[in-house]
Parts: sequence; structure tokens; C-alpha cells
Amino acid sequence: MLTGHLALILAAAFAGAAFYVNFAEHPARLGRQPVHAGTKKEEVQHGAELFKEKGCTHCHGEFGQGKDDAPDLTNVRKRMKAEQVEKQIHDGGKAMPAFGDSLTVDEIHALVEFLRSKRKVPKH
Repeated sequence: MLTGHLALILAAAFAGAAFYVNFAEHPARLGRQPVHAGTKKEEVQHGAELFKEKGCTHCHGEFGQGKDDAPDLTNVRKRMKAEQVEKQIHDGGKAMPAFGDSLTVDEIHALVEFLRSKRKVPKH
């Protein structure tokens, strides 16, 4: 009986430690809110800058219009909720790599604001 309780306590401790480590690595999942550095317009502008600086254009095109196997992001706000876009950027999925280790919560938030903003792609 004592062995069963000890095993249960150890299992709970390991599960708790794994839970803590997983969430410690991903502050966005803990409900940490991004620090808004400015107005929504400034957030969108910062997201546009990050879109270019962080290499998003490599796969999604200069204006997010998509290319090769990467999807068009110009109207992603109509297909995905903000939380879904945030999760996709953070965790990756399908052919997209995860960026949770290379972007801060604030940077992900700015990218989401940019992607969900109404913007026109210049016609060529």
C-alpha cells in the first residue's frame, strides 16, 4: 500500500514538473499579456516591420500574398481567429516551423495585429 502511494506521489511530482517546464518555456500560454508599446496603428506598423525583418516574406511573399507552398495571409483574419494565428506562429504546424523560441510574446502579438489588419496588396 505504501509503495502505491509513493508511486502516485512521484508520478504527480513528475507530471507537475513536466507541466511547469512546458509552460515556463511558453509564457504566452500562461496568459501573459503582451506589453502594448503604443496604439493599434503602431502595433500594426511594428508587425509589418517584423514581418520583413524576421523572414516571413521568404515564404509568404513581400505582402503576405503567399508563394510556393506558403499560404496567402492577406485575408487570414477572415479564416482564423487571433488566437489561432498566434498559436500557428508560436507552435508552427503543417509546413511552417515554430517561432515560439525565436520571437517574444510581444513580437508575436505585433505580427498578429499586422496580419489581422485590413491592408491592400499592390497590384503589379
